[in-house]
Amino acid sequence: WIGSSGGLYSVNLSTGNKPVPVRKMPGTVELSNGIMTLHADNMSRGMLWVGSDVNGLVQLVPVQKNFHSDNLAGITNAPFVFSVFEDNNFIWLGTKSGLIRIAPDGKQLLIRAQPGVPGALASDFVTSMHKSASGFWVGSADGLQRVEQPWSANPRFTFYPVNPQRKNVRIRCMRDDP
Repeated sequence: WIGSSGGLYSVNLSTGNKPVPVRKMPGTVELSNGIMTLHADNMSRGMLWVGSDVNGLVQLVPVQKNFHSDNLAGITNAPFVFSVFEDNNFIWLGTKSGLIRIAPDGKQLLIRAQPGVPGALASDFVTSMHKSASGFWVGSADGLQRVEQPWSANPRFTFYPVNPQRKNVRIRCMRDDP
């Protein structure tokens, strides 16, 4: 799978076939062009989570060749999903309206920013997430935060300034040092 500003594409790299655009499947929603992130869900054996700038969150069930989207109805009205991450049986979504945690039973928790409150999420504009030996990390429009007790009802956040001289240092991606 390839996600781009031109949409979602299916490609079989072992056969060398050209990427095939995937826009709409019978009886399902039509995908926008602005695909921001892709994540294959290990918990549900192959569900592809597609984060976009118009559809919000779209789930592709490859076996059924079926798209499902509720556009995060009931959680947030923001269609932007910048990152999807799986950790300890939770699916995490980084959105324009905060951080969303989805439990295996489907229960959802929206974590909103509380600027200036110690231990709170610093920015609703969550752009990336990463798990390393030192913890679970969230990148946002305001910088970097480590998530303490991410499985709890009230996760806490420790803020690490990236460049204090510049406001809005947006974290786009993270990776461990090899």
